[in-house]
Amino acid sequence: MKQTEQETVLRYDPDSATWIGWTDIAGQARGWKQCGWPVEVFGTGRDGKPRSWEARGVPQDRVIFRRITKKV
Repeated sequence: MKQTEQETVLRYDPDSATWIGWTDIAGQARGWKQCGWPVEVFGTGRDGKPRSWEARGVPQDRVIFRRITKKV
């Protein structure tokens, strides 16, 4: 079953100068793990399988945003 809506959220915590990431996309969570982020299962489905993941304490310098530009 393909999900039509999937979500990834990144929040910055200025008190600890770290990022918190949350996603319900398994591939995104795997990518974060490959980058060395501390990924943990956040929620599971009724079948017990992971449905969402969270990464807390991601150092500020590990997240880089690209500039948003207009489509030409």
